[in-house]
Amino acid sequence: MWLLLLAGSGTGKNSISESINRLLAHVQKSVPAAGDFVGAASYASPQALVRHLTNHPSVVSHYGEVGIFLQQLCSPRANENAKGLLRLMLDLFTNSGPNGVIRPTVYSDNTKNTTTIYRPAFSFIGDSTPSEFYKAFSEDQVKSGLIPRFTILEHSGDIPPANEFRYTNPRLIKGLDTLCAHTLQLNSQGFTQEVLLDPNAAKAFADAEEFYLKTVNSDAPELTKLLWTRRIEKAYRIASLFAVGVNAYTPIINLEQARWALEVEFQSTTRLITAFESGEVGEQAISETAQQHKVRAVVKEWFTKPWAELQRYKVGSIAMQLHGIVPHSYISKRLTSDAAFKHAKNGATATIRRTIDELQTCGELRRISVADANVKFDSTATCYMLTNYKDYLSEPANHIPSFF
Repeated sequence: MWLLLLAGSGTGKNSISESINRLLAHVQKSVPAAGDFVGAASYASPQALVRHLTNHPSVVSHYGEVGIFLQQLCSPRANENAKGLLRLMLDLFTNSGPNGVIRPTVYSDNTKNTTTIYRPAFSFIGDSTPSEFYKAFSEDQVKSGLIPRFTILEHSGDIPPANEFRYTNPRLIKGLDTLCAHTLQLNSQGFTQEVLLDPNAAKAFADAEEFYLKTVNSDAPELTKLLWTRRIEKAYRIASLFAVGVNAYTPIINLEQARWALEVEFQSTTRLITAFESGEVGEQAISETAQQHKVRAVVKEWFTKPWAELQRYKVGSIAMQLHGIVPHSYISKRLTSDAAFKHAKNGATATIRRTIDELQTCGELRRISVADANVKFDSTATCYMLTNYKDYLSEPANHIPSFF
């Protein structure tokens, strides 16, 4: 499983590594070899990863700031070492399971040769800011199968308060003790543990398969179809993990676990599709599509957020919001420090103005005269009106009467 947490700086996503280490410290008191299940923080080469998995075929690694790591793998200028590591990771995801085999690689330098790996189970948990992750790849990485392998969880809310409560549930530790001991025994004997589905769970996955087939056999964009390709496979893996957590000896996926896993993958896939459609993917500072999307999003925000939240920006008035008018100063304050603008070649201010000009040319926004702004709102600020607010708001938060 490739799990990825996206969240802004300072939200606490770095606690993933701390939590793994803390849990492992408890488990190793009774199962010392449990440390074998934690992989390296990074691997210098595909050979290094193969050699590690030869002795420890079931590992999970935590990659901090994985967006930077992916930029190295996906760069058009990636070296042969990075390309080899990427190919190996793709193979490891595909060839996990009871019959999975990674065949050896032979080099002219015999010291680099690798051996066969049977039943590899290489997982990683990564964390990144959304901007670093989404600029790391392009459509090419969707076509290669890299991006559809990810399960993405994204936090877009406020920064939570620090959690000072350090209690670890003894039942959790006991369950992990049992799971680690059982898995170590299976690995030593070369066995795997089958995970079954109850009839209700099987029906849920069958329904999801039907949805998938309708999508890939429709006239949806090719990229959208590709992003859906591994949704069900990944949901099986998540649901299996739940079932194993409940009963490591006879795991059976139930309906609740199946639905939860399928919903996680549905949200993950639709988020990726939205990222491509809105121009978030790739280097945003040179993407006019991304910049236009950002301006549209901020304009929509102006009309959908409660006025009490907007007051802190100290721009405009509630009368503007109610009459379909957005002040330039709000757009500027919201976007000057955004990655799509602050790294732009001509600077944030000029790029914001150019983007707004393009939306005016397209007929989405219209600048109102200073005289009208002064009469209507007692303001001399530059302001724009929406030519059709329904394009921005499917369910407007406020009734917006025509300005003219």
